[in-house]
Amino acid sequence: MNAKTTTVTLEANGVTQEFEFSHAERLLDMPHNGGWKLPENSKYEFVNHGLQCKRDKKADSGRKA
Repeated sequence: MNAKTTTVTLEANGVTQEFEFSHAERLLDMPHNGGWKLPENSKYEFVNHGLQCKRDKKADSGRKA
């Protein structure tokens, strides 16, 4: 039985490649990572040295703190 792995798509220098989630985090956290970054249409964002799913801004617009 194979476990499901989450992959993250990164791009650098016109090349797009999928990486396992934790490997993508490590690449993005490196200061000299060869230019790897998240594409504009990614469902993830890199915040505080980690990847997280982008929040749906429409769902948050009516909430009060």
